[in-house]
Amino acid sequence: MKNSTKKENTMKKLAIVLSCCALTLSATAASAAGVYISGKLGVTVTPTLTASGADGWGTWADDISFDTGLAINGAIGYDFDTFRAEVEVGYQKNDFDSSENYNNGIYTGTTSFVNGDLTSNSLFANGYYDFKNNSPLVPYLGAGIGYANVELNHIRSDAGYGSYSNDDSVFAYQLMAGVSYAINKNVAIDLSYRYVGAANPSFDEGYGSTTDFEFSSHNFLLGARYTF
Repeated sequence: MKNSTKKENTMKKLAIVLSCCALTLSATAASAAGVYISGKLGVTVTPTLTASGADGWGTWADDISFDTGLAINGAIGYDFDTFRAEVEVGYQKNDFDSSENYNNGIYTGTTSFVNGDLTSNSLFANGYYDFKNNSPLVPYLGAGIGYANVELNHIRSDAGYGSYSNDDSVFAYQLMAGVSYAINKNVAIDLSYRYVGAANPSFDEGYGSTTDFEFSSHNFLLGARYTF
């Protein structure tokens, strides 16, 4: 009889401990609804892009490659439990690497750059869907629309040709996927990928010459989100 009672007490204690663990895990996994701020830092990979235009010598096109660069994002938003909406500002920068040059469709050589970069300052309205579950890990998908001010800065080739800068503000969009880890109900660590695309910036170089420039990037970011 005593052994049976002792066994029942042990089972009750075990059930209480397991219940407490489950409640703790549930509280950890559930992020608080409400206003939040977030910050992210990472790398941006800009694929080879084409700049093209026309001048007094005909048409030209440059296939430009870039070094891996820096991306920074900050946002303020509201968490509706499974859906989040936010306003985000971003900055990214890639240094020029080299360019394959074509005049009137004929390859004319490769230019190496000793200076110059491509930057983007952006403003987006984003929406996310969080796939919430009973663990601290929450996958999510998102999309955003806005604008980007794309700028070519201080371009100078190894041949010593002068410095050139220009910019244009264009419609932009982004697609996001990632996963967050809830440290507690207020703080979550965030790892994400995003594809950023934009309408082609157009640069007026004067003398009737205009440059159309493609812009897109693949960004890999690590950050944190704090919900008040």
